[in-house]
Amino acid sequence: MAISAVKWSSFLGPDSPVPHDMIFKVTESSSELDRKMHIYVNAHKFVLAAVSTEFKKLLYPEAQDIDIVDLKPFHQSGKTEIEVTSSTVEAVQAMLQFVYDGEPQFPVDDAKQLTHTFHSLNLAYQYKIQGLVDLLESNISSFRL
Repeated sequence: MAISAVKWSSFLGPDSPVPHDMIFKVTESSSELDRKMHIYVNAHKFVLAAVSTEFKKLLYPEAQDIDIVDLKPFHQSGKTEIEVTSSTVEAVQAMLQFVYDGEPQFPVDDAKQLTHTFHSLNLAYQYKIQGLVDLLESNISSFRL
């Protein structure tokens, strides 16, 4: 089978045929409970590095000859960890769905979806995923006020 025939979205779920080797630790504040919650989202370093030079720098610093101070090299599970504090778990999951599947999952029909889209756009800018930036900017510009 050619790599272009691989259904990458099957690698994103908990039943991935290849074990996940990295994790996003998403910190969200709960106003109802007045505390912070940590939610973990699994992924594969190779897949992320293949679509983003920023992920490549973060996940493979030895290939860049630079030091990354905000990357925690290992989570308790032995996976590389990236901490996300200024977004939502839904935005991280949507970003990963775009990376693995390439399918646009970003309808913008109401203000709640618009907020989600802005969180996703922030991640796309941060991790330099240009295809996602283009898609989200287009969706935002077509939103009717």
